[in-house]
Amino acid sequence: MKRAVVSIINNIAEGSEYNNNRQFIRFLKYSKGSCAEVRNMLILSRELGFCNQNDIQISYDTGI
Repeated sequence: MKRAVVSIINNIAEGSEYNNNRQFIRFLKYSKGSCAEVRNMLILSRELGFCNQNDIQISYDTGI
């Protein structure tokens, strides 16, 4: 999950370095895919009992 989160920011940073909107959009799409991975992992973690909805909300609110 940590790798997917880091991938989100890294893809945005990498895409912003290109002086080309098409390239930047491509990397934003990669970031969007990583966001979907993280969302799915959070749902799966909740469903498997590793955490509950409150834990997820607290992490979201505090940025952990």
